[in-house]
Amino acid sequence: MYHITQTSDGFLWFLSLPADIYRFDGVQFLPWHLPAGVSIDRSMNIFADDAGGLWVLGPRDIVRLKGAVVGSHFQLEGGMFQSVSEAPDGSLWVLDSNSDAPLCHLTDSLKCYGKEDGITISDIQAVLSDGNGGFWLGGRAGDLVHWHAGNSDQYKVGGEVFSLARGSDGTLWVGLSAEGPGQGLQQLKDGAVKPFVTPPFNGSGFDIGALMFDHDGNLWVGTKAKGIFRV
Repeated sequence: MYHITQTSDGFLWFLSLPADIYRFDGVQFLPWHLPAGVSIDRSMNIFADDAGGLWVLGPRDIVRLKGAVVGSHFQLEGGMFQSVSEAPDGSLWVLDSNSDAPLCHLTDSLKCYGKEDGITISDIQAVLSDGNGGFWLGGRAGDLVHWHAGNSDQYKVGGEVFSLARGSDGTLWVGLSAEGPGQGLQQLKDGAVKPFVTPPFNGSGFDIGALMFDHDGNLWVGTKAKGIFRV
């Protein structure tokens, strides 16, 4: 399971390989397809914004839907959009892993940033708004960076950062794409990234594909090979 989101009507949405989208009503998972007339080569990511829209990102397309109505449609050549997060002002930060300027800010247009703009982390895999105008970035080489107010704090983790989520108490949750000691589901606490382990749930035993907090504060964990968990 590679991406999880929740729309304002309470439905949970799941994206799995190869590019299948499912809607969950609390009882059953039902396949979901793009409305007629909306074409995306392959769905790479899904994201629900605070205004009730559902964003579907493809290799070259970014589409915002509300119901069956297309509200926005951006097309970019060569894009590979794999992570998205909403800023407090309603704009989006998205990652284009095929670009030299991988971090893109989406308002009514799209502006992208790279090394020339101070984004030094390479092979970015995940982006997450911090809720205060800054954002977190996670990288393939185990880099975790917090950009805020013109400053950056960097942390080293034990593996490839694939997903990020922020709890209501501000705790940062980090999903690593491999399982084993120092891998899997992690938390940033006291300035260090540490495995999340409780008696019924050992987070290091899972290869994490997706993390998401629902409207009730539950953490949903999508793994690449061991199913979906609600923590």
